[in-house]
Amino acid sequence: MAHETATNAPRTADLSRVRHIVLIGNGPEALVAAAQLQGSRDWDVVRVTDQDSWLQEWKEMEERRGTEFLRAPDVHHPHQNRMALRNFAKKSKREGEKIISAAKMGPLPSLKLYTDFAQEKVVRELKTSLVQVNEKEVVDIEKLTPAECKVLAVPDGTCCKVSFASGDVVYSKAVMYCKSPRVKQLPEWAVAAEKKAPDGVIMHSQDLDVRNSDCKGKRVVVVGGGMTAAQLAWFAAKHGAKVTMLTRHRMKKQEMDVDLGWQGMKLHRSSRWEHLTPSQRLSVCEEARPQATINKLMWEALQDCMRDSRLELLQSRAVECAKWKESQWSLSLKSTIGNANARRRMFEEEDVPVGPLEIEADLIWLATGCADDCTSDKLLSTIQEKYPTRLVNGYPVLDDALLAWPGLPLYLVGSLTMLSIGPAAGLHPGWIQAAKKISAHLLAESFPWVGQVDQARLKEEVKAAVQRPKSLVEEDELGDRTKHEIERYSWTDEDFLVTIRVYVNEPLQKDDVKVRFKKQGLELWALTRANAYHLSIPLLYKPILEDRCKVKVNEAKGRINLVLHKYDNHEWRFLKG
Repeated sequence: MAHETATNAPRTADLSRVRHIVLIGNGPEALVAAAQLQGSRDWDVVRVTDQDSWLQEWKEMEERRGTEFLRAPDVHHPHQNRMALRNFAKKSKREGEKIISAAKMGPLPSLKLYTDFAQEKVVRELKTSLVQVNEKEVVDIEKLTPAECKVLAVPDGTCCKVSFASGDVVYSKAVMYCKSPRVKQLPEWAVAAEKKAPDGVIMHSQDLDVRNSDCKGKRVVVVGGGMTAAQLAWFAAKHGAKVTMLTRHRMKKQEMDVDLGWQGMKLHRSSRWEHLTPSQRLSVCEEARPQATINKLMWEALQDCMRDSRLELLQSRAVECAKWKESQWSLSLKSTIGNANARRRMFEEEDVPVGPLEIEADLIWLATGCADDCTSDKLLSTIQEKYPTRLVNGYPVLDDALLAWPGLPLYLVGSLTMLSIGPAAGLHPGWIQAAKKISAHLLAESFPWVGQVDQARLKEEVKAAVQRPKSLVEEDELGDRTKHEIERYSWTDEDFLVTIRVYVNEPLQKDDVKVRFKKQGLELWALTRANAYHLSIPLLYKPILEDRCKVKVNEAKGRINLVLHKYDNHEWRFLKG
């Protein structure tokens, strides 16, 4: 069996073939998904990335921040054997590259140990079909029509066309999007200060590379209270800088980003997760992660720096404004807690001095975090325009069971699945949970024969195969009426019935309402004296029993109820499929 190593050049996939899966991503989420796909089925996969090897961009980002040890324990890795990383460290005599942070937690691996293990024991074990690389960017994904699927010999009529920036296309049964698009969060004062300051004196952690930063002998202010802020502060102090760390809240010590209960199903059950609306789920996730945290290991490292007077920690402080003058920063601070007496009493009880309200600095490093936002990704923005789904604070509402984008065989792994997976969606346990759901579903699917695609022949055969059904309303029936596409309607789901309520808001005759129910779609025409109203839903969420569906018309008020009869009483999360 052929293997891919870190030194091998990436192999370019043959795009003329029908594929089983297109895998988008190169980070740990994508590697977890690829590892979960390993099984009895011989998958044929195109992996889309612009990197030479797995984890390259992720590793580079961690190195720019000065990361030495990961926060997750050594049982969190892409390999399906939880003990694989421990065994690798033991056999290669690299157990010294792990460190204990807390007694009840597993040891934390170094960044180098983790990435070496991933290349040696995960990437190398992937089947040849799972390591093919296509370096072109995906710009669009379209679902094929039943006629096109029939020509491609797709058994259940589900397939999509994936388009690349180069103009090439590949046909695939499914697409797995394994990325976590994020946007930088910048405080208002920082945006204003950056405009009036020289380049490089104020930087966000996403743009900062501590390896190339000359901070020795300089005064550095680090804004933030999480692991990234702590790493930056520790690195600067270690390399001879005088560091001030500002945090909006009291520093919170916690080994993992979220409670362990969210990394399984314990807290999902206690919160009745499956019964919550998307907005309620977002609130639960925000409550589970109310502020940034650091682990015990990082806290002890900061304390060492404070004892040596290399670091000053100002907690419950926020920057009010920052001005660049005379080659240095002047920062005005404000307290983020109660009145002066309460602040002084709080700090005295914890033996923490009250910090100054004015400080000066040479450099400002912002570790103010990033926000998940699917609209920040060009591909997902394009998909949202064509196949809109509800967005809640940047998170898409997906099908809980499949983690699929409504209307497309597009499956997501990563932080964007938070409204389905929970607060741990952006962590390794969340990736595992998502990848297992998707791979289990795909294993049960009927996959097409993997063969060549002749684009010209495909178009000809599709054109010949498509038989346009007789229109519900002919052109002569429309006459001079003004045509309106119905975009506003409501729907409810109760037991075996889904009711769609359409409001024409002008009198009409029942005989002038024409409806066609299909296996998984419907079309409606409502004709009044001056107007023609049209509603078409070519693909419903699930199939319906056509012969049991009904239409009810309130002629006086111009209301139409379409009553759809489902195959079962399972709740529909969406109306459109």
